[in-house]
Amino acid sequence: MMTASGALDRDVLTSADYDRIFGVLADCDTARDLRSFREALLESLGRRFGFTTTTFFTGSSFAAIWTDPDPLETRSSVGMLAPYQDGWYKNEVFSTAAAVTLLRRTRVAGLGELGRLPHPAQDYLDRYLYPGGFHAATALHLDAGGGRRAVIGIFKSKASVREQQELAALRRLAGPLNGLSRALATDEPDSSHDRFSALAPRQREVARLIAAGHSNAEIATLLNLTEGTVKKYVSAILDTTRLRSRTQLALLVNTRGDRAVRPHW
Repeated sequence: MMTASGALDRDVLTSADYDRIFGVLADCDTARDLRSFREALLESLGRRFGFTTTTFFTGSSFAAIWTDPDPLETRSSVGMLAPYQDGWYKNEVFSTAAAVTLLRRTRVAGLGELGRLPHPAQDYLDRYLYPGGFHAATALHLDAGGGRRAVIGIFKSKASVREQQELAALRRLAGPLNGLSRALATDEPDSSHDRFSALAPRQREVARLIAAGHSNAEIATLLNLTEGTVKKYVSAILDTTRLRSRTQLALLVNTRGDRAVRPHW
């Protein structure tokens, strides 16, 4: 039953639901930074709730969450991330006004609670999420150390017969879990600032040009380098930043607000 505040009636929860909630909190209690926390949380959600397809996105603001260049994903969600980062993030269903309102009020939003969606968000479902085999989704919003924000995505092939209980349990979990996440160390070692700052000046220049959409051949021309040298730069940049693709690198750079400057000779 939904209350006037938007929270589900806690009377629907069973003792088993509370065991799951307390189990997740215990699993995450020893985490001391965001990296270990997100790994512990996704593992625990899978083991205790049976949520095997999950993601963990973070950002410096709620709007920046969706462009996280290096989110954590469970193995069962592999294959969905690349097309998402290539453009579907712009139509993210949980960034709609209805979803944001619910996430800010109760920290949890289920796909079935969002009502009629704007065309871009419906397009996201029809052309991205549903073809990927997922017809039910839930988002859990947390605050993290250093003023960061996080959204955990939970995806299923179809809505569970216990959907309302699961939403109620997640809302009951969200409060104390948010207390744990807010207390995490603020010097998150995997931040985009630290990873970009670790690059040498020339590597940053190449990274900015990649983010601007230039090919290796174009970068070679702009910087008066051979294409082979540019390829070596790209490999070193991805290795240093611990990213897997040019798309993730572009998101990292653009999230920071860096822009390439065309060299003048």
